[in-house]
Amino acid sequence: MKDHCPRCQAEKKNADRFCGECGFRLNEEEVLTDGTRVEMKMSDIQLNLATVYFKRADYQETKRLCEKILVLEPGNKSAQELLEKAAEAEETELTKG
Repeated sequence: MKDHCPRCQAEKKNADRFCGECGFRLNEEEVLTDGTRVEMKMSDIQLNLATVYFKRADYQETKRLCEKILVLEPGNKSAQELLEKAAEAEETELTKG
């Protein structure tokens, strides 16, 4: 069975994910439910970013993000642990210098 692209009206097959004429993404419902995308909460994204800052030894920014997470999710153990690690690492850095 053939259908048409909603953007350019070119003929397409049901199995097509993109229009062969204009490149428009087809079958959006399938793309969103195919299991390749994982919905993340904002706190998960912020925690990932805080981890990057920690690895770059930017302990102030790590602590800022962890504190922001903990305001919204006081029981977030990962944010609490990273906050403690950042505070310890910052203290160690200050006693060295």
